[in-house]
Amino acid sequence: DYVGSVSVDHDPLGLERTVALRTEGLAFSGRVDRIDERAGQAVIVDYKAGRSIPSETDARSSLALALYADATARTLRKTCRRVELHHVPSGTVAAWEHSDDSIARHVRRAESIGAEIAQTVEAIGQDDALAGSDETFPAKPGSLCGWCDFRSHCPEGQRVEPSRQSWDGLPD
Repeated sequence: DYVGSVSVDHDPLGLERTVALRTEGLAFSGRVDRIDERAGQAVIVDYKAGRSIPSETDARSSLALALYADATARTLRKTCRRVELHHVPSGTVAAWEHSDDSIARHVRRAESIGAEIAQTVEAIGQDDALAGSDETFPAKPGSLCGWCDFRSHCPEGQRVEPSRQSWDGLPD
């Protein structure tokens, strides 16, 4: 039996399972919502509850899902190429079957992003005028500042929005 495309007649390989991978230029770990086993292969299942319904393009282009697939394969020592976005409100599933090449492209992209971040951090650390400077990373206050995790450290955000609780966004 399947509900959507999730089998309900077997236990998943993992729920809220942390997986990890390390390459020469990347150390990645993440928590996967669900890992199923289908036809002897691991399948990444990521649940979405937002208003927008994910598409096949979202599943294909998601850097996180591709890294989860590679990390799952390495962690569980099981082939993992299929990634799925399950939209809970609509019951739809957007899926993609990665190839070895597409996974490798995503890993290279993550390594490249990491290298850029490392270069920026190094540049800031070497320039005393930039280190810790609000001019380097200026605050951009807006309507979401009331929910921001960094609100207590941000006078600009405190001035533009009152503090909000997560449930304040729910309709009355």
